[in-house]
Amino acid sequence: MDQVFVYGTLKTGQPNNFRMRDRDNGRAEFVAHARTVKRYPLVIATEENIPFLLNVAGTGQRIQGEIYSVDQKMLDFLDEFEECPKLYQRTTVQLVVQDGVVGGKNTLESGSIVEAFMYSTTTYEPEWLQKPTYESYEANGDHGLRYVIVSVFPAVHMDQVFVYGTLKKGQPNYFRMMDPAKGQAEFVAHARTVERYPLVIATKYNIPFLLNVAGTGHRIQGEIYSVDQKMLDFLDQFEKCPKLYQRTTVQLEVQDGVVGGKTRRSLEVSSRPLCTARLHMNPSGSKNQHMRVMMLTVITGCAMCVVKTEAQNNYCSNISLGTFIRKIRK
Repeated sequence: MDQVFVYGTLKTGQPNNFRMRDRDNGRAEFVAHARTVKRYPLVIATEENIPFLLNVAGTGQRIQGEIYSVDQKMLDFLDEFEECPKLYQRTTVQLVVQDGVVGGKNTLESGSIVEAFMYSTTTYEPEWLQKPTYESYEANGDHGLRYVIVSVFPAVHMDQVFVYGTLKKGQPNYFRMMDPAKGQAEFVAHARTVERYPLVIATKYNIPFLLNVAGTGHRIQGEIYSVDQKMLDFLDQFEKCPKLYQRTTVQLEVQDGVVGGKTRRSLEVSSRPLCTARLHMNPSGSKNQHMRVMMLTVITGCAMCVVKTEAQNNYCSNISLGTFIRKIRK
């Protein structure tokens, strides 16, 4: 495994970080945050507002970024992605380790100096040296130079999905949202439904179900994720859609989001008056006698949703019901 220092759109929370997590591109494991020993000019240039680290040591800032341990397949992918050596050149750089994954096999001691590969460029316009320099790059930072995705790779269409149950962060099935093998899923914002719905916990398995009875219950808290078609297909399969669930839209009120990602402001200025995401619901009228309505901590958003319909068990869950549904039909 080689170590690579990333400082731009490949960092965590930035537009191209999903490429580091995509196992189809190879393996990449986060090691530590770090900054360069020497100063370099990190500028934003071109009509696409691309971050460029100019290979002019001694000027600019000590650049902050992340160290990843990557295999040869990922290194080859990064060479192609960075259009190396035509646009960027891969060289080694000295870094001061700031922090890392405690107990990981690639753990680096804080304050130690290490070497890693870095993509910088000697191919730039002379006037770029007069541009403002940055210590840490953020695609949606205060500089106002919004990054325009453009690369040798095709653009990826993304949908928004609203999750409120076991797929949320910290819940039992959250790991499925973060598995690159299942597709891309990027957290966008916390949100709550505009209308009220009953969110209940039912059956001896204590599964959360959102009943499709608008106007009763509570405004439901959840999370909006931006997902690609591959992840959407996985969620359809995971939720047994359309047999157990159907996809529909729900209005949400956005509260907060990822700094440098799709924040509340970026959602509000989108072409839609409200954002849409996918949600899992079910018609009312469950015969289950052991439900209790749960009030969740309220947050705010707007998204598109998936609806579950099941004639004998009229409730919905944000998890795969598969074998469970067959059991309670008996």
